Amino acid sequence: MIRCPFNDKPATRMIAEWRVLRSNTLFAPNEVLLLPGSEGIPDLAGVAWIRADGKPPRLTHAKALERAWPEVHVRFPQLAPCLLVAQPWQPSSAMARHRGLWSSIEAMGHELPMGRRAPTHESHADGNLRHAGALWVDVDAFDCERVMQLLHAEPMSHLVAVASDSRLVDALLQGASTRGPSLRVVEQVVRGDGLVFWPLGAFDDHEAGVAVFGGSAMIEALAAGLTS
Repeated sequence: MIRCPFNDKPATRMIAEWRVLRSNTLFAPNEVLLLPGSEGIPDLAGVAWIRADGKPPRLTHAKALERAWPEVHVRFPQLAPCLLVAQPWQPSSAMARHRGLWSSIEAMGHELPMGRRAPTHESHADGNLRHAGALWVDVDAFDCERVMQLLHAEPMSHLVAVASDSRLVDALLQGASTRGPSLRVVEQVVRGDGLVFWPLGAFDDHEAGVAVFGGSAMIEALAAGLTS
């Protein structure tokens, strides 16, 4: 999970209202999300919904997604929410191979969002394996709490809004990290005129929320009409 870039100073009071922040670049210090530069992504902007509500950031993430997703959906109805899920390497046991991706997540006690589960990928190396796959979340049953629960449980995973998951799972496997968004995934999403959602705030941060980022034209259209 990424700490909010504006959480360096202690809070002086609790603010229950949402703040909507915007940046025209995420590759230089900004209030939304700071990412390392990438030659493959020359154009990246973002919007964030942030609130200080005194609750653990994990709870605020779901509330922020409840505000962010409808704004995305109403402006870009051609895009569908897709969870790109990747697990870390684990010993290639008979149980791990049998359960696969989705069953192993459910075995940990997590309820998966309703939607279509695409065929999963299984990678092997040095006696270990890991699974990855895409879950197209049902728009009419979009459960922000379940979505965020899965992102918290599998921190290499991403929530994106795209028209197709072509090559996205491969990109996730090539660039999965627990330290932030995979730039390989981001590049593929931006090329397809899609958007990436990312939770902001962790641990003792006094503010938390969700960032939505993509190409500047997409963020310009998304930000139109939003109020801070």
